[in-house]
Amino acid sequence: MRKFSCIALKIFSIYLFIRVIMYIYMSTGLFIALIEQPDMYSIPEILFSLVPVVIYLLFSSVLWFYSEQISKFIVKEDNEIAFNSSFDFDKFQQISFSIVGVVFLIIGISGMAKYGIKMLIIYHHGLYRGAYIDLIPEIIVFFIKTVFGIWLLIGSKGIVCSLKKAFSGIENNSNE
Repeated sequence: MRKFSCIALKIFSIYLFIRVIMYIYMSTGLFIALIEQPDMYSIPEILFSLVPVVIYLLFSSVLWFYSEQISKFIVKEDNEIAFNSSFDFDKFQQISFSIVGVVFLIIGISGMAKYGIKMLIIYHHGLYRGAYIDLIPEIIVFFIKTVFGIWLLIGSKGIVCSLKKAFSGIENNSNE
């Protein structure tokens, strides 16, 4: 099971690294504008605009290089995967929920950082209050994703047990 978890984390690490490359590609216009008009943005604004890409790169590196340790956290007891009658689908579901939790957690943290930085830039420039207020719902959405990710990561065993009880109740009602 740990191997499955480790592979999934490495795949997500590659996805995050691709996001880093896309961010750099899409930011080339900003870099060209900075070269042509160096006074357009302040140094803190430039540094803050790099925070999301740094977060993605950091998480990508951590997931790649520490995927085995993270897998040990997600999968407490290691079992070999053999798709037969003794395969533990509950454990498989717990691992799946935990990995989805890691995805939501990273997306939530990077999104909150991105929109938090935008709010700081708007505040720094004294732009109209409406622009500042428009970002608050975005931050709330990413906060909810972060909390949801933590819940999926930590509470995967409880989620699987609850789903199992709910579906066993549905099966019992349909058989009657």
